[in-house]
Amino acid sequence: MSNLTVNDLWPLSTTTVASVNNSDLISDQNLTNVLDWFIVYGSTGIYLSLLGIALFFITTFIVVLIHGRELFKEYPLFIIIANLIAANELNIFCQWTTVVPMMLFNLDSNFESIINQIGGILTGLSEEAATYFTFLIAVNRLIIFLYPVQSHWFKGLRLKLLCLANWGLIGGITGLKNAFGLTRHFGQKTMTFYVWSTGADAVLNTIFTIIGMFIPFVILIIYSLIYFHIRRQRGKRSYNKTDVRILKEAAIIGLCLELARVSQYIIPQLRRPLKAIPWLRWFSTIFLNVANIANHSINSILFLFHNRIVKRAIYGILRKDYVESSGDQNKHLQDNTLKKNMEKEKSRSSSAPPQNTPNIN
Repeated sequence: MSNLTVNDLWPLSTTTVASVNNSDLISDQNLTNVLDWFIVYGSTGIYLSLLGIALFFITTFIVVLIHGRELFKEYPLFIIIANLIAANELNIFCQWTTVVPMMLFNLDSNFESIINQIGGILTGLSEEAATYFTFLIAVNRLIIFLYPVQSHWFKGLRLKLLCLANWGLIGGITGLKNAFGLTRHFGQKTMTFYVWSTGADAVLNTIFTIIGMFIPFVILIIYSLIYFHIRRQRGKRSYNKTDVRILKEAAIIGLCLELARVSQYIIPQLRRPLKAIPWLRWFSTIFLNVANIANHSINSILFLFHNRIVKRAIYGILRKDYVESSGDQNKHLQDNTLKKNMEKEKSRSSSAPPQNTPNIN
């Protein structure tokens, strides 16, 4: 991102948010015709729908990870995946609890300022985590397939320490961004978190931007190396759809990550030129948010629908629930049968003629 100053973006700071009025809400946008109204409200409806879908898939995957933890213990990769999905859930949760309420409701200014600051930090943290844990997964796959002798780095305590160090890096980057003026801030009029710089450190700004945009390409290169390595091992005549799927999934993940990064770089710089066109500014913001949703939900969707280990876990959960349900039904039927037999026996006893007991005296 270029070195934006406080005059390049609106609102200017968190203190400005407290003074915004009701015209900053979606219901009070200056829409001149039906088409503008349709674009603003239609795109907002799409955004909320996709946000709900993302929350469903990510939460479902978390439930699968928890219920299938005994199975996933055999595969250390899922420790990294769990950290990634936690970051994804945090980002979507922040959007539901911060962006959506500020978009739809006129909140108290003090409360608005608080959730603005907290939400900005957590959103920035989750986005960095999504980038660097996706990268760590790619490195793990590269080691496992191409350099298996080094796979001990991704097992046991070493893997946990590696994830902890990754969180330290993520926290450090987020802290530096906030300390040097790279502040994530929510604007009601634009309905999104975006980055703005006070100009305190343009070099740091540039470095973080370049790294964030470069990592998706590195991920794609890594998976390309893995693909060609597998193909070379199988032989030229051998073909397996799984091999191609690895490359396709990597391309999708890399594209979503890059799209989110590029949108975060370009769209904030368009806010001032688009200030006179409310519907276009709003639509560009919705596009940024949708790109962000795709980036944070794509991993959960791909794992749920395409990963055979996750499918085994889902099957195990469903089978366990079915067996328990069937067991409860059988027990209920047995209890009813026993109860009916006891009632029949009781009715027979009451209807039978009394037996004469011989008098022993």
